Amino acid sequence: MSVKMLVQAAVENGVPALAITNINSTCDLWDFVMECRAENIKPLVGVEIWNDNQLLYILLAANNTGLNWINEFLSSHLMEEKPFPASPIEKHFFNNLTDGFDIKQLDSIRSCIEKVSGVKEIKEIRARANGNNILIDVIVGVSADLSVIQGHDITEGIEGKLRSEFNITDVVVHVEPEI
Repeated sequence: MSVKMLVQAAVENGVPALAITNINSTCDLWDFVMECRAENIKPLVGVEIWNDNQLLYILLAANNTGLNWINEFLSSHLMEEKPFPASPIEKHFFNNLTDGFDIKQLDSIRSCIEKVSGVKEIKEIRARANGNNILIDVIVGVSADLSVIQGHDITEGIEGKLRSEFNITDVVVHVEPEI
């Protein structure tokens, strides 16, 4: 079925939003987006990730940055002719980046957090840009000997450093004692 026919079927059935997910390709997404917009339908774009005859997962772009991220992910595997990871969890590509957040900026934020007194390690960090705001979710390892108040002081230290150095005001810090 062509993109035009797909969108027309959605119009005839009163569908307010429509998704397209091609197999390992984003080749006709812009035609799809233009057809949907012409018919006042919200376009949802993504890709089905397959290895051989097995569907692994479906990636949907939340915005243009997410679509760029999907295209980079596809290209990194297809150009090198390497299989896609069986699970998104197995690949660093999925773990630290959300909507294509800039890896260099994430590294700078990580470095800043590592300098906060009491932080022994960063177990996980995720970041997302939402307009002009940056949202950070981080899990830090701390000494098991700390009190709750000392753990709280570390979270406040992280929040303060991120606010002063990066103007980041939306931070969620999880403190995990090292056992």
